[in-house]
Amino acid sequence: MEKWIVIGGIWTMAVVCLALFVRGASPAHSRAVALARVRQARVRAKAANDALLTERS
Repeated sequence: MEKWIVIGGIWTMAVVCLALFVRGASPAHSRAVALARVRQARVRAKAANDALLTERS
């Protein structure tokens, strides 16, 4: 019986560590949203800059 408790504890610890690793390896939802907003702002700024350059020509 004691052997199975030890084996179960090791498996439980392995599953918890795996879950924490996967959760840490994937980007957080709020970080992903922030990166998307920055990307969209960069595209808008580039489009505005291109529009200014064509108006001056």
